[in-house]
Amino acid sequence: MRRIIVATFVALVVGAANAAGWTRTPATRSHDLAFGLAAAPDGTVYAGTIFQARFDASPYGGASRVLPQGRNDAWLFAFARDGAPRWTRRIGGAGLTELRDIARGADGRVVAAGLFLDEITHDDGVALHAIGGADAFVAAFEASGAPAWLATFGGKGADVAFAVAPARDGFVVAGSFEHAMRVGADGAAPRVLRAAGRRDAFVARLDASGRVVDASAYGGPGDDRAVALAAAPDGGHVVLILHQGGVALDDRVRIAARGLDDALVLAFDAAGGVRASATFGHEGPDVWDAITVADDGHVWVGGSFVGARALEVAGRTRALRSAGSSDVVLARFDPSLGSARVERLGNDAADTLSRLAPAGSGAVYAAGSSSGAMSLGRRRYESGGPRAWVARIDRDDGVVASLRIGADGITQLTGLVAYERGRVALAGLYEKSLHDPAGGIDALGKTDPFVAVRALDR
Repeated sequence: MRRIIVATFVALVVGAANAAGWTRTPATRSHDLAFGLAAAPDGTVYAGTIFQARFDASPYGGASRVLPQGRNDAWLFAFARDGAPRWTRRIGGAGLTELRDIARGADGRVVAAGLFLDEITHDDGVALHAIGGADAFVAAFEASGAPAWLATFGGKGADVAFAVAPARDGFVVAGSFEHAMRVGADGAAPRVLRAAGRRDAFVARLDASGRVVDASAYGGPGDDRAVALAAAPDGGHVVLILHQGGVALDDRVRIAARGLDDALVLAFDAAGGVRASATFGHEGPDVWDAITVADDGHVWVGGSFVGARALEVAGRTRALRSAGSSDVVLARFDPSLGSARVERLGNDAADTLSRLAPAGSGAVYAAGSSSGAMSLGRRRYESGGPRAWVARIDRDDGVVASLRIGADGITQLTGLVAYERGRVALAGLYEKSLHDPAGGIDALGKTDPFVAVRALDR
């Protein structure tokens, strides 16, 4: 139904762009995913996907009927302000390729980061080969879609880049590695990071040409990984690390763990030095998924929790109790990370948070999902789901605007950025049929990715 005539579908969505935003749903007949989102000042939206089957990229400015060379390939899409496809590029090789995040740099280039097995190319260029099991990659493209550069990091274990963000003179990438990982070179010799335990988090800075400027490992005896990062207004960046058993910041500073998957926030200055840190967690397992920096310098961290928790944040213990099987928790740190305000958001079902993004005037956008009725500020959304939602959260007034994304199956949001005139750009996945202002959009496969621009209701 959706793709009997591709041109008809494109005209339908673009025609509704001025009133209700737009939606794009590139997909195959398999189980497809969406990861990463970025936007340019001219209104271009960049989104990443993972496809497991044959994909006809010709309606999106790419080659026709491309079959992934390996188990699956990653794809990067560019859409104009009105939703019209500009270009698409493949990132893949003989094995598995998974894109986890994308970012746009000050020079206009857009980069994708993730993991690969065996070998990788971007847009059928020269192939680079993995050192061990899975290696991390960062692939850069010009604003026109032309390949710019491709960098890989790896060792004998499983290594992955979970997040990437723009830096003052390039990009920052963060993730995890097992045992030891080679990350660029330090002079004439390879730069090798070594894990304190089985797996450590890593943070690396790359210049505009893809050369690694510096890289550091953070970890202890357990399983540690950097799951999210965000650029800061002062040219630095913040990183969210989950750790089990403590983290050694350097030879003198060690962060203890209270339970499983405690969180560590590191704030870096523009030169790559750690200027502040904060830890939080409780005696059980913690779920922390997102981090961002508002334009006033405050650092927001989000996740979810279950039951009654005594959560220690910035040296204070906060008593939390979920209204349902899980609730959203948000921590707003001052720029020094010395103090924080903690808030709960949820209903009597399962509520989770997936992404945070700055919204201006000290506010942030938060994206998550709920499986029941959900109250977001003045609006209440009736039961059904799981359904994805987005809320604007002001620093003093809480939730002031929101929207809900529904489908006949599940919906999940995996990408979120502020867009023009108070709107947001979204990336995610859905089952069966996506509810869209221009009409329902039937899924082609088991799960389909979607990219959309929407306005929030107050």
